Amino acid sequence: MLDHRQLDRQDAVLEARLGSLGVDVLDQPHLALEGAVLDLDLLVDAPGHLRAEPLARDHEQPLAGDDAHGLRVDTGQLHDHRQGVGLVRVEAVDVRPEPASGCRKPRHLPEVGEQLLDLLLQPVDVPARHAGANGTPFQALRSAVRRPAHDAAVAVVQPRWSAWSFLVYAGGLTVLGAVGGWLTYLAARSGAAGYAGWTLVVVALLALLATGLHRTAHPVAAGVLAFVAVIAFVAFVSALWTWFGWRSTSATSSSFGGFHLSQLLLELLWLGAALFALRVFRFPLLTAQAVLAGWILVTDLISNGGDWSAVVTLLVGLGYLAVALALDAGPGRPYGFWLHVGAGLLIGGSLLWFWHSGNFEWLLIAAAAVVYVFFSDVAGRSSWAVLGVVGLLLAAIHFALEWTHVRVAFVSGGSGSSRPWVAPFVFTCLGLLLLMLGLALGRRGSARPAVD
Repeated sequence: MLDHRQLDRQDAVLEARLGSLGVDVLDQPHLALEGAVLDLDLLVDAPGHLRAEPLARDHEQPLAGDDAHGLRVDTGQLHDHRQGVGLVRVEAVDVRPEPASGCRKPRHLPEVGEQLLDLLLQPVDVPARHAGANGTPFQALRSAVRRPAHDAAVAVVQPRWSAWSFLVYAGGLTVLGAVGGWLTYLAARSGAAGYAGWTLVVVALLALLATGLHRTAHPVAAGVLAFVAVIAFVAFVSALWTWFGWRSTSATSSSFGGFHLSQLLLELLWLGAALFALRVFRFPLLTAQAVLAGWILVTDLISNGGDWSAVVTLLVGLGYLAVALALDAGPGRPYGFWLHVGAGLLIGGSLLWFWHSGNFEWLLIAAAAVVYVFFSDVAGRSSWAVLGVVGLLLAAIHFALEWTHVRVAFVSGGSGSSRPWVAPFVFTCLGLLLLMLGLALGRRGSARPAVD
């Protein structure tokens, strides 16, 4: 092979030189950047293409010592084509896997069998970057390899609205009402210690049912019962505090007034239980309890009621919004729904606390409601539009009552003769405003490029 001037890119080269020991072996050429032939750890991509495609070659100088040496044999001008090299022989080297064979071409079956055996011995978690490479949904990729018991612990449960999911939710909420009835019945017929014991039994039964459904691949029913179990756990802790004599009542009119360690500990345990259940069951509805418990805990800890509690509520709402937007950018988007709902309620509630006494303030509420509607399009969350419509309805009710001189709770009317035409006029204007907002959002959506 001394006169052979072309070289396979995956062979090592022996080049004649005047070395002290005779023949020196140069560095091995850089191998072609090729992916594996068949990586069964990523078998979830099977519906699209089984074999990895070879990557582009790296045009780097592959050989060492490509210039003439004073005391060695001049090897000639070396370049990327590997021509002009005097070769002694080719030395076998261990290289990377070969590029993919042609479609439907027979392949080496024993090697595939060994990889299948390795695959059975260890469960595979599919990274998010492989989802959608061949059009396969992310949840389908996970369930294609992992056993159902593993899927329940990894994937976010995203129930679709259907007859069966409605019945599961209705059944879980009915169980929640029944649990409240049982606890009320037991509290009236038991002492403090007995009631604490009964609540513990209820919590244990609900936890066992939720865990059993979770292990038998019924994630929606398990998540609904876990939601009920967290509420029962809060009732159990409250019963314990009553039994121990730790329950304290605030002397102020505000529920956030005073500093009560037992109350703060109860709120902290509620938040911890909700987060623990969320981690285990991956059920987004549990986020609602975490959002509520977190707001109560923070507001109770650093405020004492009144305007300062409204300010803290506004800040907590903005914090929830930041977390929700961060979750929307990744695979945790299903968890962001209740964070968006909580953020909208907290921000809007704090604004209503400050702005509800005059016409100008209700105009500010209406303006904030319009901002909510347009922000729903920016965030991709319809909950903001729903809350914005609620704000517009409240503002319309205020002006209808103000101009018809009717007084009801929370909104005040003016004084003077009644104007029965005002209410239909106000709500006609509101309906037209909602139609225009809907058309505006529709044009914005149609102007965007389609996303697959």
